[in-house]
Amino acid sequence: MAPSFTQPSVEPPIAPIVPQLAVSSSSNGSKRFPDSFTVAEHQRAWDIFEEQQTRAKRGLGKMWPELFPGSRYVKTTTGTWRGFFTTPRLDAPPSIPPPLPPSKPGPEPSNKSCAPSAPSPADRQTQVQSCYLPSDSPHGLCDFCDAPYEVAPSAKLLRIRSQLFLISTVSPNFFNPAHRTSHSQTRVAAYCQQHETDAALMPLARANGWPEHINYASLLEQGDELVSILQEVLEDLASSSFFDDACGEKRFSKKTGYFGQIGYNAVERLIRDNFHADTIQGDFRPLTYDELVDVLVAEALTYLISDQFSVDPDTAALVLEESTLFGLAYHSDIDDRDRSAAKFHEDKPEEDSERHDLPIPSPLGSPVSLAPSLPQLRENSPSPPPIDPTVLCPFCDQPLPANSSSKLLSMGKKLLASSWPDPLPNNQLHRKLPTVTLAAAYCARHRFEYAELQAALLQGWPADPDFQHLFQRVLDLATCLRGVIHKFLDSNEFFVAARAHYGQHISQRSTLMARYANNRECQHGTGYYGERGYQIIYPTLCFIFPDLLDLLNTAQPLTYDILIREVLIPEATVRLIQSDLEVDRVRAVTILRDSYQFGLGLHQADDDCPFHFQAMMCIADTHIHPNCSFQEYYDSGSEMPFEMWLRAKKGAVVKTEPVEATLQQVNGSHEIIDLTGEDDNR
Repeated sequence: MAPSFTQPSVEPPIAPIVPQLAVSSSSNGSKRFPDSFTVAEHQRAWDIFEEQQTRAKRGLGKMWPELFPGSRYVKTTTGTWRGFFTTPRLDAPPSIPPPLPPSKPGPEPSNKSCAPSAPSPADRQTQVQSCYLPSDSPHGLCDFCDAPYEVAPSAKLLRIRSQLFLISTVSPNFFNPAHRTSHSQTRVAAYCQQHETDAALMPLARANGWPEHINYASLLEQGDELVSILQEVLEDLASSSFFDDACGEKRFSKKTGYFGQIGYNAVERLIRDNFHADTIQGDFRPLTYDELVDVLVAEALTYLISDQFSVDPDTAALVLEESTLFGLAYHSDIDDRDRSAAKFHEDKPEEDSERHDLPIPSPLGSPVSLAPSLPQLRENSPSPPPIDPTVLCPFCDQPLPANSSSKLLSMGKKLLASSWPDPLPNNQLHRKLPTVTLAAAYCARHRFEYAELQAALLQGWPADPDFQHLFQRVLDLATCLRGVIHKFLDSNEFFVAARAHYGQHISQRSTLMARYANNRECQHGTGYYGERGYQIIYPTLCFIFPDLLDLLNTAQPLTYDILIREVLIPEATVRLIQSDLEVDRVRAVTILRDSYQFGLGLHQADDDCPFHFQAMMCIADTHIHPNCSFQEYYDSGSEMPFEMWLRAKKGAVVKTEPVEATLQQVNGSHEIIDLTGEDDNR
């Protein structure tokens, strides 16, 4: 169970003294202590020893065969140094004297001696307890940094604490008997940062009733109502205060309210699905479509706040502004979404399932009441349940994704074959490898799928793009891309950015930098198509646009390689994204850059990809067979896919076989020689 936050008793437990053990060379045991025992076996043995000590007071030597079977117990020779390593008892004077309590006024003693009187045992108890637990921290001390909690813990803090307890151990110190240590300093720092955030934001949030849990699954049940409200806003945009602010500001700041980034994204997706750029009737200039979406999201969130708190729109707009920082801190990442989902989807008791008079929770949650203090929570709540080891990585003990990809499963299967069991207290299925570097790629992959993949799916990016038809889809963009090259190249943002980056004079060194440097790839890569998509798109564009003289003159000052990599590849990918997600160009460019790391991690280069091989074979066939170039296909206007057109073109070429020569017929009478006769003299 988790350690209690209650004040320590007069006699806190003394840390158990583990004797220095060794194994004699003449030992008859078949195992060597401690190397022959796993961490889990050590933990189990010492737990049994401590339990028996509280009951029967059995010695360690008598219990040794039960604790570590097969090894021999050898008594320590450093007994005289035992006091040096033990924790001092509380009835002894501490090394640093604590401040004395203020003395109470009373009658002066009759003895006029100035010698101070010795403190009584009760006074010494009070001094030691005040040293361990400050009296001005009603919510207790932090388990890791020993700083006092200034406010009652938030639901997010308690969730992080329950996860951190699973990978930490109790390590009491002089100031905090419940102090804990963990090998993950990053998580400890995040936990301590979170209770500082609680101290800054939770008092205002609880005073105003901003919810700590939001039912995002039911948030858009009011979707039809929101669409009708926003339709009225579009009909009279001039009356919207958010529209006026967006027109007056150079960059309209997004306001998420207490819904956070998760709620903002959900409402934004609803708006983009119901109000496309080409279907909006009203005039929303000078705003762009994306800026108009930000205005509509603010109007929708204001309506939801007004509906929940039953306030007027002006007050709801003020709540939206004031609670934005709270929403970004408590409702913006994957853990926040999972925490709210667990709150609203946990199983109800059977006796409550038949009650129909219970109030139905609002889609936005309910106002949060003041939470109890940490000592009360520790006394009344059970310890965090242990994590199922089947959902943990057997090598780094981190959580595995719920739906692992086929590549991750294949990588794990290879590692399992070359590892052996090494159980740990928190992961009984832990395994050990000859070197930890063997699992580095596997662990990096499952961390990516656990965090990045879920975030990408939340954004709506496809995890499995259509690589099978990617070659033909890029060929179908030839007309659009030729229009960009010959008509709109000077206004293309990718061409302008490349020209500004490389300047007017580009050397061979600049071309090599463009090919091998990675500091600008996220701006002109292939987005969520990743390296596998790059393997198909790059040769396809080189096939469509060969390095002819007119193309090189048009692309000046860029070289042919830079034109393909930094102009045509991102231009083609943006148009593919527009077709995949049905978004406008500005949104597609943003997705191209934001999804670069996602595509790089999920779709790495694969030379054995069948779709890449198929595309390269088609391109190679055009160099072998005459009249089968892409220009011939483009000029023919055929509606067939290029591969089918190429197959039909190859079949139309009839192979001519050589014809056997015939003898010329001779007219007139000539003597016929019979060569079949038996007379050789004739």
